[in-house]
Amino acid sequence: MKNTSWYPNPKEAENITIFILWFSRYEFALKNGNYQVIGKDNLEPDWGRFIADLNTQEVPIPNSLENELAYLKNNPPKKQLSDKSWKAIQRNSDWEWIIRSLTTVRNNLFHGGKHFDGQILDPARDQVLIDICLKIMKELILFCPQEIQDFLS
Repeated sequence: MKNTSWYPNPKEAENITIFILWFSRYEFALKNGNYQVIGKDNLEPDWGRFIADLNTQEVPIPNSLENELAYLKNNPPKKQLSDKSWKAIQRNSDWEWIIRSLTTVRNNLFHGGKHFDGQILDPARDQVLIDICLKIMKELILFCPQEIQDFLS
């Protein structure tokens, strides 16, 4: 029998869908706003250059995100290592940490194969991370370069 404990309930499915749409909008905006990496056969969003440009400004943390960022600091998203263990993402610059939190949550939730023993460590935490990252993406627009804002508005 398959372990279906990760299947979202209807409210979670709606938030996951909204998260995917917002994340996709950011990738579209980056690629069309001259934040792209051109590979041999593909075009990828250049999150690194986007972070570098954001790093040129001080991060004014809106009061509306204070609780969300505090949660992420105390419960950072984790990246899976080749030995199947998990490591919390590193906090470098604030902008890098915020963007890497978004991309790590997206990668963990939507690339599959993260739970080799079939057990979900903390499914409620996944939903909290989705909700937090969704709120961050909505607020992040205000700090993006104008060319990115134009695609997100």
